[in-house]
Amino acid sequence: MKVLITGSQGFIGKELCRQLRERKVEIAEFDKVLGQDLLNAEQLNEACKGVDFAIHLAALLDEKAGIAELRKVNVEGTKNLMDACVKQKVKKILFLSTTGVYGGYKGIADEKMEKKPSTNYEISKAESEELVLSYQELIPAVIARSALVLGPNEY
Repeated sequence: MKVLITGSQGFIGKELCRQLRERKVEIAEFDKVLGQDLLNAEQLNEACKGVDFAIHLAALLDEKAGIAELRKVNVEGTKNLMDACVKQKVKKILFLSTTGVYGGYKGIADEKMEKKPSTNYEISKAESEELVLSYQELIPAVIARSALVLGPNEY
């Protein structure tokens, strides 16, 4: 099995790649650090060739970038990846979102709850989720909503 990981050089991506390699999974990495861009449809199309499963971790997190830039990277970039996955017949995609799509909710949340994103990042991720869901007839997708991820000297 070959797995594409976007955001492979990020905090979560590096660890995921390491663990998958330990399990002898073939990995295709995609990351801005490697000179790749979610806004480049040709690069994504090439990266998806021969891929069975895609894990979409890449995202712009910086609130200072503004909503337009967050949407450009997080929503348009996700659309480009979804299009490439469909074109290259990737079997399934896992999209990493955020519990932030619920806003400042303090209780136990579930996927049936109304989304109430409050930051520009959360808004862009909620829009990205809707985009991923709109492709359900073309490619099976799973959306995982992570809370803040903590690790040694980073989050």
